[in-house]
Amino acid sequence: MIFKRRSAIISFVFVSTLLTGCGTSEQTGIDDVNKKETTSGISETSRKEEAIVEINEKNSEAETLVEIAGSGELVGQIDPHTVELIMDNQTSAFQLSEKAQEQFKIYKEDDQLSFFYTEDRKNGQKIITVFK
Repeated sequence: MIFKRRSAIISFVFVSTLLTGCGTSEQTGIDDVNKKETTSGISETSRKEEAIVEINEKNSEAETLVEIAGSGELVGQIDPHTVELIMDNQTSAFQLSEKAQEQFKIYKEDDQLSFFYTEDRKNGQKIITVFK
């Protein structure tokens, strides 16, 4: 009888000890975030602010594209999606949109081309969107 009580008490203490060491996944997640905050110095709020900045940068990138009408003399094709043109006595490289690539097939060197293009103010890349 004493043996059964001791076994029950020891079992109870053992199980209680095991259960005390276990936490719920929510508690563990909070602890992990707190550890990350203290070790990296970046809080969840900071991560959200970074995401907002990225979205704003993407929106401002879209605002930097302006469609421009242009014309020039075709020097040649650099690769399947890039051409070289002379505009205002200066040679410039232009990327071709998918639509412009299809239209470009009919042109040859020294042809005078009229087109619409966008220029990214941020990096200066010019992309012909469509030929007239």
